[in-house]
Amino acid sequence: SADHVIGIDTFIGDDGKKTLLFSDYKSGVVRRLFPVSGSEYTVGPGFSVASPVELRVRFARDGQSHRVSQLLVRAADGTETSATRVPLSEKEVRFQGSDATLAGTLIMPESKAPVPAIILLHGSGPLTRYSFGPYPHFFASLGFAVLVYDKRSAGSSTGEYLSKNAYYPEPFIQDALAAIHFLENQKRIRKSAIGLWGSSEGGMLATQVAARTRNAAFVINSSGFMMPLWKEMLYNRRAQLQSDGFSASEIADAVQFQKLRFRVGQTGAGWDEYQKMRSRLRDRKWFPMFFGEGTSRLETVRWQWLHVYSFDPLPAVGKVRCPVLGVFGALDTSTPAPVAVANMRRMLAKAGNADVTLKIFPDANHALAQAQTGSDTEIARSKGQAPGLFDTLRFWLLHRVHASE
Repeated sequence: SADHVIGIDTFIGDDGKKTLLFSDYKSGVVRRLFPVSGSEYTVGPGFSVASPVELRVRFARDGQSHRVSQLLVRAADGTETSATRVPLSEKEVRFQGSDATLAGTLIMPESKAPVPAIILLHGSGPLTRYSFGPYPHFFASLGFAVLVYDKRSAGSSTGEYLSKNAYYPEPFIQDALAAIHFLENQKRIRKSAIGLWGSSEGGMLATQVAARTRNAAFVINSSGFMMPLWKEMLYNRRAQLQSDGFSASEIADAVQFQKLRFRVGQTGAGWDEYQKMRSRLRDRKWFPMFFGEGTSRLETVRWQWLHVYSFDPLPAVGKVRCPVLGVFGALDTSTPAPVAVANMRRMLAKAGNADVTLKIFPDANHALAQAQTGSDTEIARSKGQAPGLFDTLRFWLLHRVHASE
């Protein structure tokens, strides 16, 4: 029906494997599809749990064009429903950033009139256009053109992820500004209705981009950090290890080492103390989770502080004047939701921005999926996105964008 849409998205998770996601935007169910044959798949009880089978999904092709035209979904009790394909077009695109060529996909809804558009911004790391889970076709189902692209240095995009002369997150801000400019020059795009959605780093980044241009019609920050990056990382060390069940002494050691690393990076002093502590802790189970092998060069630690960890997003947030939606999870182990909401509210009030909606979803993790503790170990068993999340996004966007046509 018109108010019940299913999304099928290509997704590449942390394991690097490409899969398909089944997303029910009405119920919030988001699950991986497990192939049975070329056209048949099953859905299990959790995000990436295969059995017991809860749904059987079959793609039916048109007899003449052989294009998939219908989705047949059979529940465990034998009830079968069908969905007809929403008319969309997708095309490969490229646009030029300051020092990189960005490659991506532009999804366009069927419409004779110009449509609003939304650019999706990645979380941290060299991610591709397939990192956005259920969101590309969710926004397309609302009548938006959707632009997703491979992050610089990832996928088919060129450029260096973060050069030694760059300061975080400037290259990524410039790439997003280039994406806005690209959409402004596309036919059938409403130039006055181009906005940004981002998750995690991308949520923070969306606010930075909107502070640089008047051409951002709206911003959605989904779990993006709203405090100096070094403070956010200290929060993460403590919160993640707590959710994973580590002891108080292990958590204290991890936080202490992170503080020491920041202090060495900021001042250049204490290198011998850092090396000794690194040798003592490097075999701990949590050490590679946060520090990899741990750098053995003072110059690297100094560069990381000066070029990355000292970054504070809040001054720019105080310059954002377009409508802003912030959505956060109460069990987020990367971004402290109450702090993010308080800081956004304070800085946006300084900007005189009265169109601000901020919401914390209970029992939701960093990805705004259903959770009990927020631990990464729960992700595979998650039933779907936080109840009411898709409805919140839908209502907020349609009220501000389509209502202004």
